[in-house]
Amino acid sequence: MMNIDTTNCNLSEVPVYFTSMGGLNQIYALQSYDAIYSPTIDSFGVLARSMLGWNSSTMLGYAQSYAWDLNWFVITKWIS
Repeated sequence: MMNIDTTNCNLSEVPVYFTSMGGLNQIYALQSYDAIYSPTIDSFGVLARSMLGWNSSTMLGYAQSYAWDLNWFVITKWIS
């Protein structure tokens, strides 16, 4: 589970958050990183899990070796 701090965005309302994963390799084995948990104007949570049953130590090693990063953006107003 990762908590992403968004306080520097100076949001005035809880936005809709979107995420994706980037990196050099092994991203195909990840799931759940696009599920947003506990969104607020200051933060949101993301859980990344392995479809191959990797433990947290293995995932951390791959994250460092393959330069995994979480990309995210927000939308604050829907236009209807």
